Amino acid sequence: HDLVFGIVETPITDDTFTIWIDGTERMTVNARTGKQDITQWIQTVGDHEIELRSPTKKLIHANVSLKTYIRG
Repeated sequence: HDLVFGIVETPITDDTFTIWIDGTERMTVNARTGKQDITQWIQTVGDHEIELRSPTKKLIHANVSLKTYIRG
């Protein structure tokens, strides 16, 4: 295809990415293996930052399911 700004085409040599939670590296996972449970690192009430980092350029599609408890 024609050159489009922002698109980089390179062979995929690494399917892994690293999950960082609140500034701390927590796990490296294979992008093709499916679901990962990160609840053990999110135990306190409030805002949390979740980062997905890759050692190579790639597009990462991610879904995050939230479970919320409301006290009345």
